[in-house]
Amino acid sequence: MEEESGAIDLDQKMIETLGRVIGRDYESVQWFSLEFEPNEDYRESFLWPGGQILVPHFRVKHNGVEYSSLEMGLGEFSVHLLFWVFEIYRDTKDLSVLLDEPDAYLPPVTAERLVSRLIQAANMRNWTLTIATHSESIIELACENDSFVLLRSGEDGIEAYGSQDYGVEIASELLPPRGVSVVLFCEDESAAAVTRAILQTHKGWLAASTAVAWKDGDGYLRMLAKHLPRHKGMSISFGLVFDGDQRGKVADAEPATGWPSLFLPSQVSPDALFRSLAAKPAALAAALGAESHRIGFALDALQGSDDHDWVNGICNRLGTRTFVLDALADLWVAENSEDAAGFLTDLQSKLGV
Repeated sequence: MEEESGAIDLDQKMIETLGRVIGRDYESVQWFSLEFEPNEDYRESFLWPGGQILVPHFRVKHNGVEYSSLEMGLGEFSVHLLFWVFEIYRDTKDLSVLLDEPDAYLPPVTAERLVSRLIQAANMRNWTLTIATHSESIIELACENDSFVLLRSGEDGIEAYGSQDYGVEIASELLPPRGVSVVLFCEDESAAAVTRAILQTHKGWLAASTAVAWKDGDGYLRMLAKHLPRHKGMSISFGLVFDGDQRGKVADAEPATGWPSLFLPSQVSPDALFRSLAAKPAALAAALGAESHRIGFALDALQGSDDHDWVNGICNRLGTRTFVLDALADLWVAENSEDAAGFLTDLQSKLGV
């Protein structure tokens, strides 16, 4: 039957893709679309575009050993099958592809490679791709790309919650708790609040595995720079987060043996960032859950104070210190998303996370 149907021509790129996903350096790959009539119970399962009845069949050679679909494990076979199906439909326009746990027989690393390649192929052909999965690595990957949707039964039927609208927290119950892999040291409490807000808003998974610590100013960070340990194989990375007004006063890149210095957005202190929100009293009232007249009274009373005293005054008048600082930080990040994203990009680049 292989001789009758003839092998499908596969380019080298497809062979390399299969090898990368499965984790094997194939010496050769042959795909076949066998033509025969299955019995009526299974006929619809093999019906493809154009009314063709085809049965997929694969033959590969690896490490000098040749074997076919009949000897493949389910994981390897499923990868070939999925890409064979994509090839069968390659000329179909506006296709909606629904895959139910395509990673079921694959280890996490292989599953991620498979899904990434499927997404790439679907995007190139302008297809819509929907994947149902229980894989932790795939759920995490989807959340990172704002494409995870959680379905749950509600009083009015099925309810859908997307990570793009609700954040990565909607997947928290599906994934195991994450250990700390990054520790960021900040100058003070305000700086720590801004750092946490940026992480939460722009990179939820990084926030879940990052601890943010603070103490008493830039001198504390300079001292840490001299004593923080660093050696190959460490499971935790450190970063020294200086206020924006320290930019130019601290080396922007530590020696290869040290941990990197990072700088919060702008050229001013976090307290100054918070104070800039005074120009938006309505947004402040909404963020703090306070009546507009209370915000007005507080802003009037704090005119003329320095930035640090302004923040202390807002905290004393409008709620607990932690709540107010977090609310101010969240609001500033929401109002300055591009600056916040720039800090995050710098952090990821310097720490390799």
